[in-house]
Amino acid sequence: MIAPGESLTDRLAALRKAGRQMPTPAQYAAAGLDPNNPGATGEVPTAQRWDEPTAQAWAPGGADAAATQVGPTVAHRPGPPPGPATVAAPVITGAPAPPPGAGGPGGVSQAVAGVRRTGNSLFTTVKGWPRKIQVAAAGGLVLLLLIGGFVLLNGADEPTEPTPPVTAPTEPAGPAFEVQTHAERGLSVNVPKEWARTGSGVWIDFTDPEDSGRRVRILVEKANTTPMRFLQAAADRLDKNTGSCAKPYSQISLRQVELAGQQAAELEYTCGDGETMRHGVWQAVVAGGTAYSFYLTSPETRFEESRPVFDEMTRTFQMTGNG
Repeated sequence: MIAPGESLTDRLAALRKAGRQMPTPAQYAAAGLDPNNPGATGEVPTAQRWDEPTAQAWAPGGADAAATQVGPTVAHRPGPPPGPATVAAPVITGAPAPPPGAGGPGGVSQAVAGVRRTGNSLFTTVKGWPRKIQVAAAGGLVLLLLIGGFVLLNGADEPTEPTPPVTAPTEPAGPAFEVQTHAERGLSVNVPKEWARTGSGVWIDFTDPEDSGRRVRILVEKANTTPMRFLQAAADRLDKNTGSCAKPYSQISLRQVELAGQQAAELEYTCGDGETMRHGVWQAVVAGGTAYSFYLTSPETRFEESRPVFDEMTRTFQMTGNG
């Protein structure tokens, strides 16, 4: 065997010294060597760089093709000690491998690993924050989760205008006292059931049996005027007739109103003063040459208590045309 770094000539010289039999000239010729210069061949080899591939590597078809080539074998000088081998990456034909994240078990694993790395990094960052900032960040996260859950549960539809509640029309509350209907001489109106009736002809009174100072009067009389003028004339008589209205007479108001869908008028006044003062309110409507009117009179101290009786009369008053 020829040792690394030892030439063929050196090896032959060593064999001669050892007394071994040298090859014959015919054996040199059969090996293609010059017997006078055993270290050389009849061909001049081409120098080869240590980083160049061998003839087998560049031969078409690879090492197998190179092994079948016909021709002399080129002998090379021993090279340097073998170093780390460079292995060429194999070329694989077929479908290309999917890129990371493009699906498949590998993509999912890489995505999960990326999420874990991001979460660990975020956790480490937050862990280094002051305690107050950590608490504030946690509170903000909880608020965002609540808002997101509310949006998911309720959808992202446009807000709609709230529908106002529909309330059914209600009838006006009735009086807190029992009533009776007075229907005579072309009119109909409710009065207290327990109040006693007196009078006839032009006027009829209904008086509280427990307090004679509280009464209502209903009048039907001829009149060719307007409701306002009719009650203005009544106010003038009250001011002059001390028998029916004690001095001093005081007119609180005289105004136009509506009664039973008709244009009407209302007069409010007081008579007297002190403990004997009385308070009255009067409404009138004129239709077909006839004035239909009614009023309430009571002590001043009980007027607010008595006013619902008058309100019931204005609510239920109707002209029937049956006189």
